[in-house]
Amino acid sequence: MNRISILLISFIAIAAFSCSAVLSSKNEWSVSSPDGRLCMILKLDSKTGKIGYSAMMRNGKDTVTLIGSSPLGIILKNQSFMADLDFSHAAEIRTINDEYTLASGKQLVNKATAKEISVSFKNIYKETITIIMRAYNDGLAFRYYLPKKENTTHIITADLTGFNIPEGSKAWLQPYDKIKRYSPAYEKYYTEVLSGIKAPDTEGWCFPALFEINNHWILITEADHDGTSPAFHLSPDAEEGTYNLRQPESKEAENTGNNLTTTTLPWKSPWRVIIASDSLDGIIQSQLVNNVARPPINIDFSWVKPGRSSWSWWSDRSSSRNADKLKSFIDLSS
Repeated sequence: MNRISILLISFIAIAAFSCSAVLSSKNEWSVSSPDGRLCMILKLDSKTGKIGYSAMMRNGKDTVTLIGSSPLGIILKNQSFMADLDFSHAAEIRTINDEYTLASGKQLVNKATAKEISVSFKNIYKETITIIMRAYNDGLAFRYYLPKKENTTHIITADLTGFNIPEGSKAWLQPYDKIKRYSPAYEKYYTEVLSGIKAPDTEGWCFPALFEINNHWILITEADHDGTSPAFHLSPDAEEGTYNLRQPESKEAENTGNNLTTTTLPWKSPWRVIIASDSLDGIIQSQLVNNVARPPINIDFSWVKPGRSSWSWWSDRSSSRNADKLKSFIDLSS
């Protein structure tokens, strides 16, 4: 094989993975991270009108599927964005550059760069839903956006988002609590299982969820809640490897509110975040959850003086009522 042929094959291989621009296919759009290693692809099924996505990482010459073909969509009480969708338009890919300083945390001064694309679809009622996708060097994020301006309250009865984890992957998952007086409290232990294993209880699994996929790591969670959407968790069954989002259990509202997303329009869902790395170090070091969160507005943090703290609850639940037991924790924090 001559040098020109080798170069041509190499170029085709790189082009096949690179998705920094909108793909030529009418029903396929994508965005890649600034370094070109991470890629998220959005697809519209021309027969069913359903939308879905997948995510990949390039590792040298190899391409690793992080998230296989997974469903997207939402259902409102009065209409659906589940199927029968038609493509409306796609915005040009834009670059996101953010700089911010935290009052506390693992890294105070932060810079974040991402590529973003927004793709809009219309349902049978000609109402619009937009999928916003971002690709950072350390992960991917996506959210739903309903741009219509309307003061009428809408209830989102189902979020169809799923995460298809490749077969044979390892998972570290926390079982979701049953609804009791003091739970769910996110206090159960994380368990190492094979992905797809059914949760021990019908309530499912918690966020965040950690997976090892072909010697690569992803952590799935949510970010940037604005108060309209409750915190989701994962379904107990991962049928064909897909973990679907699950609304809070109905009894969690305790008759004080709605366990479903309730909002006027326009509305944006929380970001669904997929932190990705070759190692656990990258998962721990990632600031992706902070990167996609909106900055606080009109809040004065000048009085906050972060310092060391310790709490005895985890090691000795009754110690909070015993001054002598708490002295050692006070000494530790001083």
